[in-house]
Amino acid sequence: MQTKSPSPDDVFPPSGSTDPEGIKLRESAAGGLAVRVERRGATAVVTLSGELDLRSTSLLSGKLEAVEAEAPEVLVLDLSRLQFLDSTGVAVTIGAFTRARDQGRRLVIVPGPPRVQKPFQLAGLDSILEFSESAPPDP
Repeated sequence: MQTKSPSPDDVFPPSGSTDPEGIKLRESAAGGLAVRVERRGATAVVTLSGELDLRSTSLLSGKLEAVEAEAPEVLVLDLSRLQFLDSTGVAVTIGAFTRARDQGRRLVIVPGPPRVQKPFQLAGLDSILEFSESAPPDP
């Protein structure tokens, strides 16, 4: 029996659900990428796992737009569970950084494994973007 792959519109748990600690959780998956969004007060944490490439950037772009519309003071992009990132993933990250800067908020990136960090280093972005080993405390 074949199982259907989740579409970009599938959300687990339902969008806007809240865990017992009061943290809003949303998860989606498509094209080898899973995206988990948590809202912690004035901070939004977007955790990626799998592969961020041409097939999956539209999912991430949509999720980032939705999160940015909620106007968090800090947006954390957690790449620590990401297995692969190509130039389109770097481009989405640069776009998120530019929008955050223009709207007066911080974008903090939790670094991924060496093969995920390498494109940022090769482009010289590791000295421009804000990388932190963990999500900053709520402002």
